Amino acid sequence: NIIAVAVNTYNNMSLLADVPCRSVSEDYSLFYKYRVGDDCNRGTITINDELAERYGYTEEQLYEIAMRNTPIALPVSIKSMMAALFGDGADVNPDDINLDELYVMSNSENFYGSTALFYPETMSMLSKTFDSKFLVCLPSSIHEWILIATNECPNYTMMTEMIESVNETEVRPEEVLGHTPLILEKNASNTFEIRNY
Repeated sequence: NIIAVAVNTYNNMSLLADVPCRSVSEDYSLFYKYRVGDDCNRGTITINDELAERYGYTEEQLYEIAMRNTPIALPVSIKSMMAALFGDGADVNPDDINLDELYVMSNSENFYGSTALFYPETMSMLSKTFDSKFLVCLPSSIHEWILIATNECPNYTMMTEMIESVNETEVRPEEVLGHTPLILEKNASNTFEIRNY
């Protein structure tokens, strides 16, 4: 029942100081929660340093367990923006991907869905789903990313300004995921990898 949760590193320095965690990109870190209850009454307990030590878990062990559990318990979900807004339950079919549309990536429960980007198989899956040179991941909230597939080099500065504006007016402070886009670019093997700016 151990799962991983992604958060913005700089927004959560005090939390991350007391929990086993790891950096997964320049701006994002994973920490770990224990899921309790059932589908009707679900809760989580944050695994802090004291709990990890009491039960004999290293961060490496927690990461390995969470990366096995989380994609199964909370599988990746990608919907068109329209489907996400209007509650259509169907995930997008890769054959229907349109470079002119926006997509929303989360997990099956929309619970800390931003973590789905950091599952071990996600980059491979995204590379097969989106036939584009770049995939811009806008941090919508801790629960989801907005995806923009494009063959043009993204305007990092413009997108950063847009994210900051939305964060200030539309997102509750505790649900802000990040302030800059995460840009994926296909490498020589035609697989997306994070491009640092």
